[in-house]
Amino acid sequence: MILAARSSVFLTMFKSEVKEDKIEITDFPYEVVKFGIMRCYGINEPYNLTMENNMLLLQFFEKYNMQKFKDELESWLIGQISVLNVCDLVNTSLKAKSPKLKHYCAEYLLNCMRNSTPVPNYDSLDHEFAIQLLGKSLGARPNT
Repeated sequence: MILAARSSVFLTMFKSEVKEDKIEITDFPYEVVKFGIMRCYGINEPYNLTMENNMLLLQFFEKYNMQKFKDELESWLIGQISVLNVCDLVNTSLKAKSPKLKHYCAEYLLNCMRNSTPVPNYDSLDHEFAIQLLGKSLGARPNT
């Protein structure tokens, strides 16, 4: 019941799927699920997953309502922002509903724009985010 104590989503799943005593998670890679579960049991390994899997782990923590772990990983990811991963991190921040990560990525990208630093994969940015970022860089206020 440790999982249920760490996640209201797991608590609900365990209550509704008591028949089989088994929950199958198929929308995340095995390594991501394993690491997420290990965090629930207090195994505090450093985030030694690939960057891609760490981004998926953030989404896992969001989906299963594991806010404490999500906040910790979000802070760690902020420290990993670089020109090589900032676009992927922006898109992950949107999927994982991580406004803090989104903010830091936006600030990083604005600095890249100010300094004319090339950003690979800029075309992979979420369209709405890119429009808002352009507006910020031009000093415009978003329409609300």
